[in-house]
Amino acid sequence: MKKQALKELNEYVKEQTNQEILKQILVILSQMNETIKRIEKALDEHTKFARGGF
Repeated sequence: MKKQALKELNEYVKEQTNQEILKQILVILSQMNETIKRIEKALDEHTKFARGGF
């Protein structure tokens, strides 16, 4: 009984840890996406400027 309870607790902790890791990955991916959008915008503006269009 005690062994089963420990096993279930261990599984619960592992699942919660996995959930937290996945949340952090989503946050990082979202931040990367925003950075990529800013880079794309800056490159687009630079390209327009380099071609003489403002």
